[in-house]
Amino acid sequence: MESQRERYVYMIRSRDDAMRLVNALYLPGTPDVRRDTAAGWLADRAESKDGLEVAIPIRRITAMRTKVALTIS
Repeated sequence: MESQRERYVYMIRSRDDAMRLVNALYLPGTPDVRRDTAAGWLADRAESKDGLEVAIPIRRITAMRTKVALTIS
């Protein structure tokens, strides 16, 4: 098995950027008003700091066949 980690950055500069990020999250049952509040908070932080970087960690796991698995099947 092989495992790799990457870290990407999503830059928020406006309310549209913040809404795009919040809407991309899996948040079942979360009311729209709460999503809007979160996007507003992110947008306010971004505007006060001339942009806000949000880290997006990604982990890739790859299963690899071994020679034993290839000869048994």
